[in-house]
Amino acid sequence: LKPFDFARFLMAVTKAKTRLSPQPIAGSDFFFVNTGSQKRRLVYNEICYIEGEGNYVKYVTKTESVLVRASIRETLAQLPESLFVQIHRSFIVSLQYIDKIEDNHVYIANKMIPVGATWRDAFLKRIG
Repeated sequence: LKPFDFARFLMAVTKAKTRLSPQPIAGSDFFFVNTGSQKRRLVYNEICYIEGEGNYVKYVTKTESVLVRASIRETLAQLPESLFVQIHRSFIVSLQYIDKIEDNHVYIANKMIPVGATWRDAFLKRIG
């Protein structure tokens, strides 16, 4: 193994991270994500919620689920703040698909999603 320069290593890591993260297209209502060997187009308004599963996130729409290698933090940074909010360490929800809020849970398409204590106050302020 050859010794390597830290600056070159950092550049390689940054390049890899850029290639692996979802790529929003400026001014559009959709973005592309890498799903293995292909890129999938996802429309912001069709995403009901996003669930973190270890090193992956699952984008859930009314018709399908798409699994992507990314963290919740990276995913949240790529989404429009006006449409999405993080409500739990493992969940980001679309505000337009919330059917009801009951106790410490949000319901989207009959799926009960927990609201974490860390995010509860900010979430309740956000929805008014």
